[in-house]
Amino acid sequence: MSQGIGELWVTIQVSDSEKYIRDGINLYSSVTVDLIQAALGDRVDIETATGNYRMVVPMGTAHGDDIHILNMGLMNPYKTGKRRGDFIVKVNLVVPKNLDPDLVKLMQEYAEIESKSEKNFGVHLMREPKTE
Repeated sequence: MSQGIGELWVTIQVSDSEKYIRDGINLYSSVTVDLIQAALGDRVDIETATGNYRMVVPMGTAHGDDIHILNMGLMNPYKTGKRRGDFIVKVNLVVPKNLDPDLVKLMQEYAEIESKSEKNFGVHLMREPKTE
């Protein structure tokens, strides 16, 4: 038998994710890119809460940069019609440990050019230590 009109209170508990960090309606994740991808730009596949997404890594991306993907976070449960949160991806740059000799030569040439530039962005040539 019905007891009449009343209120129903529902509590939803969301467990932590191993893939994302949640801050309100925004989700945070990370992606690892190599030196070439960061310097020249690339597209990388990432997994969002709503599925796979091909994200653009802009040319000149630095380690620790955040890339914001608008409206790919969580829905706002308190405001109807309000956009979703954002999906924010922190870029982790991996630097190669074992360089091919040809790549070493190219990077040294780049460092030489950059060291002569008026817009030197902190590229310094490693010199052989002087012996007395």
